[in-house]
Amino acid sequence: MGVGKSTIAHLVGTAANAPVLNPDDFANPYPKSGYITDGIDLEKLHASARKLLKNSRCIFEGVCLEELLPSSTFGGFIVYVKRVALAADGSAVWRDEQNLKATRFSGDPIEEEVRRCHRAYRPHEHADLCLAVAQN
Repeated sequence: MGVGKSTIAHLVGTAANAPVLNPDDFANPYPKSGYITDGIDLEKLHASARKLLKNSRCIFEGVCLEELLPSSTFGGFIVYVKRVALAADGSAVWRDEQNLKATRFSGDPIEEEVRRCHRAYRPHEHADLCLAVAQN
């Protein structure tokens, strides 16, 4: 979160003349649990995704997308945006890796849900492209 997914998605969407779909726009005001699938109106999200895909290409943007808009159903080219810091030797160090692998409760339910999705789906390992964004 906070790596620049929205900014990148909108830049690419503008350049490709493709609409951007963000699951956050389908937030459920009364989620039944802390799971991301309960926090999003999946029926409306899926209907919107199908409509966009029927008419053109589009960009899906957000966290936990494999859970919300499974690639097995919606297809697509998957880009994982990874926040990195540049080390003294010039190598890239993934800034969020330790946080995403942490097992100690962070105190933030949203962060915990993102961690759970990362453990379950490992999006950084299954993406077609892993885009490193330097943020020192």
